[in-house]
Amino acid sequence: MTKIVINSDLFIRSVSLEDAPHLFQLIETNRTRLREWLGWLDKTRELSDSAGFIKFAMETERSNGALTAGIHFQGRLAGLVSFHPIDRTSASASVGYWVGLSASGKGIVTLSVEALVNHGFNHLDLETIYIKCATGNKSSFAIPERLGFKFEKTVPNAECLYGRYVDHRVYKISKSEWIERPKS
Repeated sequence: MTKIVINSDLFIRSVSLEDAPHLFQLIETNRTRLREWLGWLDKTRELSDSAGFIKFAMETERSNGALTAGIHFQGRLAGLVSFHPIDRTSASASVGYWVGLSASGKGIVTLSVEALVNHGFNHLDLETIYIKCATGNKSSFAIPERLGFKFEKTVPNAECLYGRYVDHRVYKISKSEWIERPKS
């Protein structure tokens, strides 16, 4: 199990089955808000759905190294940050993230993504990391921009969210660019 301490109030840790009730409650509390940009909400209707997701994430981490981590802020699960399964052939991965409303706007996601990207480059032998987000989700694409990712392209109709198609902004950073970027 991977745990990365970011500061005294914030850490990310590989998800475990003990997180399932907290994850499910966080999703339930934020369901309407999250549904605007996340296409998997309708697949998470019961506690067992969250447990099944966590089992899948744990197996993926064991077999592929792709980390799905809970964002823990002030002792509570606040959201998730993850690598989608790592492409070992190209040494690349995409990052996904979300937090509940009570944790948004505090810089928590930016710090968590930064920690995950550092982990990917320093411990998982990644060479390139991508972030893909809906063009209308300004708070989501502000994160790669803050962290020095380069905007690559817009992909039209990249995802269907409950019957409506959204375009994605694609950001990318290489290991060498990450090391050389100005730190804030």
